[in-house]
Amino acid sequence: MGRVELMQEKIEQQRQLPNELKEKLDVITFQNLLISIFIMIYMIAVNLLFMNESTEVFSMSIKVSAITLIILDIIIFEISYRKENLKLAVHGIELFCFSLFVLSIPYIYVYLDATIRNIIMLSSVFLAIYFVGKSILIHIAENHKYLNNLSDVLEILQEDSEYKSYIDDYEISENEVISEIQELKEKIKIEKNIMKSNKSK
Repeated sequence: MGRVELMQEKIEQQRQLPNELKEKLDVITFQNLLISIFIMIYMIAVNLLFMNESTEVFSMSIKVSAITLIILDIIIFEISYRKENLKLAVHGIELFCFSLFVLSIPYIYVYLDATIRNIIMLSSVFLAIYFVGKSILIHIAENHKYLNNLSDVLEILQEDSEYKSYIDDYEISENEVISEIQELKEKIKIEKNIMKSNKSK
């Protein structure tokens, strides 16, 4: 079996996501699930409060909880800025949008039509769908990115004439092939990092 064919076979085997990436995606999914559960519990509490308390108590409770969420949001933005954590910043934006929605709840529940109020009461379901959809899109994007990296490695091997001439003359072991694939992947990562740093300058 030729060198390129052997590498192609190894790359096909490596198309399965590595455990490290799977664990990362599992953590993201778990975080989104927790946020979704928190929102559902929160909206259930809001609905119970609306049905069992006076308008004044209901409005005051919602305002206090909204202020609490905004303070938490400021803390999240501060941490994400200091750590330059984009994922945390996205959670901060989501919490900010939810805080604005919470601030509007007293007006929606007290002054708007009952039909609109009933729809808003089900908002936790729509938000849960959003977080599930977000997790699915992240899985698809990461999988696509991983497969693209493998394709880049294969392209470089096929276009490199030195490798082609070497194939015709020598046989190599499977371990050497795997080792060279890893080295090429590292080189690609280094080149991408250099390009990113040059762009930022």
